[in-house]
Amino acid sequence: MGRIIKRRIKDELTLERELLGEAGIEDEVEVKVEKGRIILMPVLSEKGWDLLRQLGKDAVEGRLENASERHNEYLYSRVLR
Repeated sequence: MGRIIKRRIKDELTLERELLGEAGIEDEVEVKVEKGRIILMPVLSEKGWDLLRQLGKDAVEGRLENASERHNEYLYSRVLR
C-alpha cells in the first residue's frame, strides 16, 4: 500500500503514483464523501463510455419468457433445460 503525505502549506493530500496506478486513476478523479469517508474513483474516459454504449448492440433474442422481470428466478432458482 502506498504512503499518504499531508502537505500543510495548502492542506492537500498527495498520493503516490504507484497507488493511483493500482486504482486505475490517471489524470482526473471523481471525489465523493460518504459516511465519513472520502472516496476517489477514476473518471471514465470517452473511450470507456463508448464501450458501455456498445453493450447489448449485438444481443441475440433469448428463449426465456419475461427474462427481465424474472431474472432472479432464472439465475438462482433452477437449472434451465
